[in-house]
Amino acid sequence: MKETMIRQVVEELDTDRAKMTLLHSLLHAIPLKGTDVVRIWREQLEPMPQALIEKMLPDYLHVWAYQVVQKLAVERNDLLFSRQLLAQTCEKLVVALCLLNREYPPFRMKHLEKLATALEHKPANFVKRIDEICNRPVQEALVISKSLVEECFDIAEQLGYELSAARTHYQTVRRATFEPIRLKENDL
Repeated sequence: MKETMIRQVVEELDTDRAKMTLLHSLLHAIPLKGTDVVRIWREQLEPMPQALIEKMLPDYLHVWAYQVVQKLAVERNDLLFSRQLLAQTCEKLVVALCLLNREYPPFRMKHLEKLATALEHKPANFVKRIDEICNRPVQEALVISKSLVEECFDIAEQLGYELSAARTHYQTVRRATFEPIRLKENDL
């Protein structure tokens, strides 16, 4: 079972996050028995294949789609939706940083502080800033989120990934381009 999952992820580049969570656990768990088998599995898992990173990274650094919607939700004082979008951005950044550090990302962002200590490449005060995004007023959180995204882009570029198009797209100020739907005057 585990061998099949390892093959699917490592060789077939399966990006299923539930499978990645199990692989993350295999790499970080302390085996009570079967240490020889766990050692073999770990050898098959490490290092995380570059092709898998390159396949997943665009999805998790594609945070620019949220920027316009986040700004609009904050301007409209739509608190719950704003928080949801900010949380999604934070989760995407955590997964992107795991990938940039060749770590299999967990499915849930539990134990973020412990996870962050395992990441060599990360923004300064990363966990503290995530906490601020979650607990500060949404307008402040949006500013913190934007700087965190920019720093994650910087880290990816320092590690050799081409992000100029993503960075330009993210930095471009755009307004929502929709018109409200109204009844025609003669239909009233």
